[in-house]
Amino acid sequence: MNRVRKFDDSEADGEYFSLDLNTWEEIVNHRVDSNRIGIGRAYGLKDVKVFVLLGNEENTKRCEEYILFNRKDWIELRKSRGEDKHKNLTITIEGTIWIGDEYDGYKIKTYIKRASE
Repeated sequence: MNRVRKFDDSEADGEYFSLDLNTWEEIVNHRVDSNRIGIGRAYGLKDVKVFVLLGNEENTKRCEEYILFNRKDWIELRKSRGEDKHKNLTITIEGTIWIGDEYDGYKIKTYIKRASE
């Protein structure tokens, strides 16, 4: 499996293999089918970060209000085609995220951007 990923971080906000938990909150996801995960219609069209565990979860650290993902153990899923290639994934209005079948059976963590106060 090719673990080298490119990123477009031009719109980064409290992220880069770490997430500011004041900006991002973890939400529960479930497998809809081999290609999609569901997170619920309430989250439709919101900003989302998706991380897939390929190694040891014990290497994930929390430091004050940040969660730090070890790049040897986690990959961040991004769009792989089209104009928005390498940008963040999107949640459909139905509350699903297309991730492809490559990661079927892996632990997946999803985070949405907290509402601005």
